[in-house]
Amino acid sequence: MFSAAFAAQNLRAKTSEGGCSAIFAADIHHGDIDSEGIKKYRESLAKVSKMRLAQKDSGCAFLVNLGDAVDRNHKDWPPLLAEFDKFGIPVKHVLGNHDFICSPAVQKKTVKMLCGESGYYSFDVGNWRFAVLDCMRLSKISKIKNAACAAEFEKVYPPLAASKAPNSPAWGGGIDAEQREWLDRLLARADSERKNVAVISHMMVYPVCEGSIYNPDDIGKILASHESAKIFIAGHYHRSVLQERDGVEYLTLAAMIGNDEQTYSRLDFSDSLVMVKGFGAEISREIPLRGFKKRL
Repeated sequence: MFSAAFAAQNLRAKTSEGGCSAIFAADIHHGDIDSEGIKKYRESLAKVSKMRLAQKDSGCAFLVNLGDAVDRNHKDWPPLLAEFDKFGIPVKHVLGNHDFICSPAVQKKTVKMLCGESGYYSFDVGNWRFAVLDCMRLSKISKIKNAACAAEFEKVYPPLAASKAPNSPAWGGGIDAEQREWLDRLLARADSERKNVAVISHMMVYPVCEGSIYNPDDIGKILASHESAKIFIAGHYHRSVLQERDGVEYLTLAAMIGNDEQTYSRLDFSDSLVMVKGFGAEISREIPLRGFKKRL
């Protein structure tokens, strides 16, 4: 079921032939905090400002905050949200684990402020549908899980942790049954409507590693079964990774924090290709979508 405030919405796309372009910023980790090694938290806000100036005439339809935009203090959100507002385009937020380093009351406030009541939602631009998932609904960190998510977490996480699986960090998360059913229905509709779908999450699916969700194969099987599912885009891992699996491209974008260079991405979506223009530590790529045999 769609969140009332963030139900599928058609943005006025700056597109050609059903395509669109967007700015993606992963793991900004803004904060009024002393630096810790390569993580210079007080520099992140200036990096976002420089990104805005560099992309002001890019024609991008929207900006995606891939999660962990603030490192740990809720009080650091207002200046960052004010900077996002200056972009003059819709800003789509994804919930990350650092967004939940706060009390249960503030966790609820953060979810509603960024993503509406449910934490997951979709929106359309041109011939593309973007499904934004909330991996914190199956997270040890979250103190606001509903009863169903809490029960599912207790089934999924303890055996995973006991096995010392690479994707079992305590700060991880997963995609619950309610979201999986929602995603499956969304993709089925997109199949019939001949739309392309990009699925977005803070945490990655493949390759399975410390940055992956607790239940990667649950999502992988759903995406593989729908022709409309073209690409899964994530952050969290702080490194740039691309893997194809069962026809779906799994793209993880490099973090803004921890890089002296201005690190973010511009993604251009068309029916046949996603072009990544990487800045700083991000890798520029051309990613042919399902139906195209050769990776350029």
